[in-house]
Amino acid sequence: MRKLWNNNGSTRRAALLVAAAAIVPLLFVVILEMGYTSLAQQRSAESDALARSAAIILAADVQSERIIIGSEALATSDAVRTGNPEAFTLRARQLSDIAGRWYGAELLDELSGKAIGSYGGHADILLRESRAVGSNRTRFVGYAQASGCRCLVFERQLKSDNGKRLLLRILVSPKSFDALLPPVTSKYSVSAIVGPEGRFIARSVQPQARFGKLSSTYVRSAIVANKLQGIYRGITLEGMENYSAFTKSAATGWSAHVAFDVSYMDGPRRRFYYALGVALAASLLFAGLLITAAFREMAQARRAAERMQQTQKLEALGQLTGGIAHDFNNLLTPIVAVLDIIHRNSSLDAAIRGLAKGALESAKRAGKLTRQLLAFSRQEKLKIVPVDLRQTFLNVEVLVAQGVRPDHPVNFNLADDVHCVLADPTQLEVGLLNLVLNARDASPAGTPIEVRACRSSVIDRILVEVADKGTGMAPEVLARAFEPFFTTKEIGKGTGLGLAQVFGLIEQSGGTIHIESEVGKGTIIRLDLAACDERQHDRTEAKREVHFVSSRRRLLVIDDDDAVRGSMAMTLQDAGYTVETTSSPVVGLTSIEHHLPDLVVADFAMPEMDGADLIRAARVVRPQVKFLIVSGLMDRDALAAVCSDTPVLAKPFLPDELIAAVERSLLAE
Repeated sequence: MRKLWNNNGSTRRAALLVAAAAIVPLLFVVILEMGYTSLAQQRSAESDALARSAAIILAADVQSERIIIGSEALATSDAVRTGNPEAFTLRARQLSDIAGRWYGAELLDELSGKAIGSYGGHADILLRESRAVGSNRTRFVGYAQASGCRCLVFERQLKSDNGKRLLLRILVSPKSFDALLPPVTSKYSVSAIVGPEGRFIARSVQPQARFGKLSSTYVRSAIVANKLQGIYRGITLEGMENYSAFTKSAATGWSAHVAFDVSYMDGPRRRFYYALGVALAASLLFAGLLITAAFREMAQARRAAERMQQTQKLEALGQLTGGIAHDFNNLLTPIVAVLDIIHRNSSLDAAIRGLAKGALESAKRAGKLTRQLLAFSRQEKLKIVPVDLRQTFLNVEVLVAQGVRPDHPVNFNLADDVHCVLADPTQLEVGLLNLVLNARDASPAGTPIEVRACRSSVIDRILVEVADKGTGMAPEVLARAFEPFFTTKEIGKGTGLGLAQVFGLIEQSGGTIHIESEVGKGTIIRLDLAACDERQHDRTEAKREVHFVSSRRRLLVIDDDDAVRGSMAMTLQDAGYTVETTSSPVVGLTSIEHHLPDLVVADFAMPEMDGADLIRAARVVRPQVKFLIVSGLMDRDALAAVCSDTPVLAKPFLPDELIAAVERSLLAE
């Protein structure tokens, strides 16, 4: 059975929420991974530049150490100790070849400054960074410049054998240091080796012009920062913005600087921050969507819970009203029988018979009310059969003509491709009539009421609509529209069962009902029913043809209500049947076993066992026994499980209806 609502949409939304909840962290991780990949590229660029600067300064240290070792060998030679100029020149030439091809070497009297011996070129010291005073080891002291000479100056203090203070000076071309620098590329724009005070020893760009000159403030700031290695941002002397990696030598105080383009640092950093921003924005967006969806789901769950609560309340009320209807039907059955007898008795006074007729009509209306209660309670299931919707509209149109004022035109419109629906024919007519009457009461005079039917967008479904241009429903009224006994009409003007009955009818017919309403703009009540083929309806109509019999048969009547059982027995005896009665199903089983009746007329709801159990037990001892079930309340599913074609007569009923039902049951194969 279809419900007014289903969980398919909620299930899909829940699946989407779960998927989104899984995708959000995954997306965040992917974006962050992209960002961290960019950071890794940045760190790789940093590491590569630092490694290059470290390699350069290490090579420069090795080169300097070769110069110092050669100088130390010369300083401790006999030529220097004895002050022999010829021996000094020869020894200096030999060591120059070993220690890096010196540009020149000089042995000077430290006090007078006069040369004692020399080798190679000579140059004046243009810039001295430090002195070799107090040092017993050769050290770098400054820069020299002369014709054909752009030299680094190394000095060593020493004494001759006769105690004279001497100064050994070594001049070295910086070309050997220039060769240590990487070539200029798009990645490494410039690199340099810088002395302790920030003057260039070697440079990859304009080496001769920059030799001995002060480097930029960025380079000198890095030198005095008391760090052996690091990265700094700056601008080269040529005006190029860059990042530079530097490594400082602990032995010489020199430092190597390798500048690389800002894109190798800022690009990955920007990509990382961009990725982080995108990840945060995406997370916030998805979080917002998830929160919105969660609140929407909570609202829908709350509405579903309210609908479930309403359904449970309806079911509880249904059980109550069903029980009341059952007892009321038992009370009405003998009343209807007696009133019908009085009404038909021609020997009685006409006035008495007229009163009986009026009372009988009231009893019939009471029976109609109990059927409405049972339809609402859904404890007695409706007889769902193929119904000719065109004929139903014609029947309702006749009823509407009798019950609706002329100042409320009612228009019936049935689409050409609409023929047959599955429903209870009587209850469908009553339900449509109730909807039209509700529309009439909610509409001002002169406004039309539309009753229409058409094919749904869903295959094999029919939409039946009742629309008005009336006052409409407020949300609080709409929420309680299907609640039994709820009505906005004045006291005495309505029972509050109309929509509840339609609700029960549609639900038991496997359909849904939906209300669209807005205050001041009217209401549309839409019934969604299963379509059927016209041939199904034709076959059903054929099955309804019966032929009455008047033969004398033996009947067994079982009902726990004395008045109902007595009135049925009297009616059947007057019709010529031999009738045996009992209030106990157990006693009835014994009678069935020993004296097989032609038909058993039994109530469904009895204390010892219900009608379904009675049929099941009787078929064990007498498989051929026939039954007619009479009741105002029954479980048709339980009855169908025993015998799906067992005839049923609903209470209350007229004597003629009982006799006709008995005759049909006796004729049944």
